Amino acid sequence: MANSFKESADYLASADDQTQGSDYVVCYLLRYVIELPLKPMILILHRSQNIPFPDHTRGGYPKIHSGNPLLGTHSLAVLYDHFHKAIGDSWD
Repeated sequence: MANSFKESADYLASADDQTQGSDYVVCYLLRYVIELPLKPMILILHRSQNIPFPDHTRGGYPKIHSGNPLLGTHSLAVLYDHFHKAIGDSWD
């Protein structure tokens, strides 16, 4: 999925007939190129290093350090912060 978003962003950015505001669409697509693989990387990091999540939702889904559910979080800064903290906690 991330590859499809990347290809779409590249195609739109290189199009000769760009419309006004298409830069926003390119940025939107590219942020998902980062978000989509980052969430599974967080899950894999936690599972492979046996790092418990700080908390879970009532449905059993993991929450990250910000207190937000992992799968419901779309902020790249919040996701990266959790990833960075989890790596630091794991390899200190």
